[in-house]
Amino acid sequence: MFRLVPGHLLYPVAPGDWRCVSPQLDFLRISGPEDALQAVHASLVGSRQDAMPLDGDAATLLGMLVERGAVYRAEAEAPADGSEHEDEVKDLPQTAGKIGILGSGPVAEALVRMLGDGCIVIPGPLDEGAASIVSALVVCSLQTKDAEWTAIDELCQRTGTSWHRAFAEGGSLIVGPFSAGGRTVSYHDYRARRRAAAATVEELDRLWNYLDSNETGWNVWPDDGLSAVAAGLIAHDLICHAKGLDIPGGRCETEIDLGAGTITRHTVLPLPSGISL
Repeated sequence: MFRLVPGHLLYPVAPGDWRCVSPQLDFLRISGPEDALQAVHASLVGSRQDAMPLDGDAATLLGMLVERGAVYRAEAEAPADGSEHEDEVKDLPQTAGKIGILGSGPVAEALVRMLGDGCIVIPGPLDEGAASIVSALVVCSLQTKDAEWTAIDELCQRTGTSWHRAFAEGGSLIVGPFSAGGRTVSYHDYRARRRAAAATVEELDRLWNYLDSNETGWNVWPDDGLSAVAAGLIAHDLICHAKGLDIPGGRCETEIDLGAGTITRHTVLPLPSGISL
């Protein structure tokens, strides 16, 4: 039995043309027969009970991934994708002026525990009515959702709603930046800066396109401790925003390494007026 090393992702770009991306967002291009690539993918992400032995081209491709350190031989360990965890948060009464939480997962659960009656869970999808009644919005996900977040950013700009986000990427948990009108950077600014800094922007776009349309995502699951750290950073930004203070996460991306537990801030600057990347 083989599994992807946590933080790696294997996904198709075109028939016979796949990518394996590392926690550091290093892209490995994999070419081969489409049926063999699909068989490898199915064996790595499927249940242990349904796993079938690989042979021919599929076995060769699997061996290459093992040599590259992207795949390891798994025994009877617990699933690395968090499938045995409860990922739903308990709905709270919807009341105007509270923090809205959109999405589920360990950070959303930690936020609900931390904010208590000060938050509501939005079942989704988000619309202007829901966005306009909350004091701020927090979006939680186990992967980037670029198309959805672009739409949320535009909606929140129309309604004047500030919003935060937390998501997994590779071997890290990413928090922010917190978008609060003209005081901080927007998601549009953030994604443009990410694309401009990417070693290969086409590969970053392909990765985001894949994550937009697939829910499997990264095979990582933030533990309760680091999820609480992320929730605490978000809550602190929300408090500063409510008090009219400078928002620590307003112009930076906070990266929490899921292995080492280290926290790194990456500055994100707003785009100059009239510039779009």
